[in-house]
Amino acid sequence: LKKNAPLDSAEAAAMKAHPEVGAEILSHVPQLKDVIPGMLYHHERVDGQGYPKGLRHGRIPLIARIISVADTYDAMTTTRPYRGGLHPEMAMKELKNHSGRQFDAAVVNAFIRAYRKGRIGQQAAETVKGAAPRKRPAAHGTIARLK
Repeated sequence: LKKNAPLDSAEAAAMKAHPEVGAEILSHVPQLKDVIPGMLYHHERVDGQGYPKGLRHGRIPLIARIISVADTYDAMTTTRPYRGGLHPEMAMKELKNHSGRQFDAAVVNAFIRAYRKGRIGQQAAETVKGAAPRKRPAAHGTIARLK
C-alpha cells in the first residue's frame, strides 16, 4: 500500500489474495465468524466481475456488499504515496457512478444518506481541508435498515 510505483505481477497477485488470507486468519477467532463472509467477498462486484469467486449480486453476502462500499470510500479518500486522497464529495460521486455495476445500489444509497446526515466521513473531510481529524461517529443501524 505504500509503494510509490505500480505493482508488479507477483505483488498484484499477493494483493488479490488478501480476502482469502484475511478470512483464514479470522477463522481462528470464533467471535468473528459472522464477519468472515464480509472479509472473503468484499471485492466481489454485483456485475460478477469481482474476485475471488466472481459472485453476482444476490450471491454476495450483505456484509461483504457493505464492506465493499466502505472500503472503497476509505481507499478513495485516503492519501497514498502514489496519489492524494479525493475529497469526500468526489468519492460519493464515484460510488454513485459505479452503483449497480460494481456496488449494490441499495448499499450505496444508504451510505450516501448516512454521509449526508453526518454519520460518515467527517474525518476524511477534515483531513482534506487540512484540519485535525476527529473521531468518526458510529453509523448505527445501517445494516438493519438494509435487511
